[in-house]
Amino acid sequence: PGQEEPKLSDLYEVGTVARVLQTMPVREGMMKVLVEGLYRVRILSAASDDPLTVNAEVIEERTDSEVEAQALRRAALERLAVLARTSGRVPDELVAAVAANMEPEKVADALAGHLESASKERQELLEMQPVEKRLERVLSLLEPKLLDTQVAAILRAAAHGPVRILVPMVSSVGEIRAVREAIDRVTRRLRRRRVPVP
Repeated sequence: PGQEEPKLSDLYEVGTVARVLQTMPVREGMMKVLVEGLYRVRILSAASDDPLTVNAEVIEERTDSEVEAQALRRAALERLAVLARTSGRVPDELVAAVAANMEPEKVADALAGHLESASKERQELLEMQPVEKRLERVLSLLEPKLLDTQVAAILRAAAHGPVRILVPMVSSVGEIRAVREAIDRVTRRLRRRRVPVP
């Protein structure tokens, strides 16, 4: 990221071959590009320096358990639908497009591309095999977003009267700490936006 003329050493070893679907100028010297990822590749060597082109091999998707992969796919779609209904930040088109895909690896990749996470974390997801492991990681990244959305709704309601929070099925002190941290984080965010919270 940030390299206008990258060298081979600036690239990650694993990347995506993509097709450009649409380009749109957004302001002077800037362009918005919509791409569709086709498949993962591992860079083998540089083929040319100007422009930078590489020799690469396609990385075959690996699934250890198709049943588990499909179950994780369904769980990810359910969480995405809840997030879309409660946060207002997930476009309905994304939910529909992801839900229409039956391939667990495509669901994992589509969700990973829309997560608000650091490029290093997204790169780790890109390299992750088998598919079940990638879906589990995507699910773990969706959970805090769901929790924050739910906490924000509770805090907004608390501005109108007392509320209690029940944290179901707690299995460790760490989970209680995570909820407490979410409450503090969301409270700060809402106060910065001047939303009345207790």
